[in-house]
Amino acid sequence: MNTPPSIHAEWASHLLSKIDLSDHRSILDLGCRQGKTSAHLAKQYPKQLFLAVDNQASEIEQATEHQLPNLQFALQDARKLCMPEQFDAVISLNNCFMWIKEKQTVFNNLYNALKPQGKTYLQFFVRHGHPKNDRFLSHAAKEIEWRSYFKNYSQDYYDVSIPDVCRMLCESGFIIHKLELMKYGTYFKHPDLLEPFFKSWASQIKYLPIHRQDHFLHRAMKHYLNFYHYNENESFYYDEYVLEVICEKPFPVENNEEISYQYGAIEFSQREAQVIKHFLNGKAAKEIGALLDISAKTVEFHLASIKEKCHCRKRSELFQIAIMEGFIHLMFDNKL
Repeated sequence: MNTPPSIHAEWASHLLSKIDLSDHRSILDLGCRQGKTSAHLAKQYPKQLFLAVDNQASEIEQATEHQLPNLQFALQDARKLCMPEQFDAVISLNNCFMWIKEKQTVFNNLYNALKPQGKTYLQFFVRHGHPKNDRFLSHAAKEIEWRSYFKNYSQDYYDVSIPDVCRMLCESGFIIHKLELMKYGTYFKHPDLLEPFFKSWASQIKYLPIHRQDHFLHRAMKHYLNFYHYNENESFYYDEYVLEVICEKPFPVENNEEISYQYGAIEFSQREAQVIKHFLNGKAAKEIGALLDISAKTVEFHLASIKEKCHCRKRSELFQIAIMEGFIHLMFDNKL
């Protein structure tokens, strides 16, 4: 039987293939686990300096086996990160945010750790509206054979919605360039190869005796295979949804300097961004005018300009373009 693929590394490779870190001199890797992706990046970008951190001592101990001149590892809790303006970029590609309840605190810390115009590249689980694969663990836990182990069960990971991610990043001060829910499929030659991945994050495992854990996982996999009509001994694809985010810490702007918002080929003035925010939130021109202290006709003028730039006519069409082009976060920007 083949070695199981590293799903986290496979997902990370998808995002890393779309970005270029060569312009970033110093890079923080948050939630590095055993440092495999960190080491891969340090080899790929030998002129960059990487600091890879994790809050699990056992993970850092294994990570330090990767000896590279431009890579250091450190034990660090993201909630207590205090490294003001030390990094040109922050990456987090191992879904560490699912274990963090205080996400706003961490986003604030990442913002403070970045130099002006520094970028953050994130990849993590969110509530996505599709059936979640952890339900198969719950199905197994409800079986008579296992029920007694989970009387005091409490989930130890923390879901977050995509709108909440937008809101928190904007409250931290970030400009969001990309926010996209991706569906990735991983090929497995045998169902048993998926069990180690479930074991790496399934909170039910710690409620079971060690000698019963693998059997429980096998039951959960059986529920998974039955649901998707896979045969027990055949190859299959495992699909998962992850959110990919690219955002930037803006350069400080003088109060008298006009701010613009660039999204690919589309550029908005600060006033247009303000109008977009309220328009996407369902406000009419008269309401927007009252909020911005301008006339309804001025609002209509800005809306006409916005729709022309985006090649759309309806609010629903603008909403879809906002998602595709990455300016949906303006809806939640409290600084506008």
